[in-house]
Amino acid sequence: MTNQQTPQIEITNIVYKNQVKRTQSDEYIEITNHEKIPVDVSGWQIASGIGRSKAFTFPQGTILASHSHFEINRVLSSF
Repeated sequence: MTNQQTPQIEITNIVYKNQVKRTQSDEYIEITNHEKIPVDVSGWQIASGIGRSKAFTFPQGTILASHSHFEINRVLSSF
């Protein structure tokens, strides 16, 4: 991947209230790296929705390993 290419990072799952028995961690967003190399997502943001001012910002040094995924949930992010 060169600096001009956009990494293939995808939101692969969104679980929101009432999909499973309500707990603080049952709401999450899963993102997946489809690249063959790790991708630095430091500073990337995910906003909570239209008209809402909350956003989760990936901390500096956040690396998403190749062909892997992780979940951002309400408890970890205060999202």
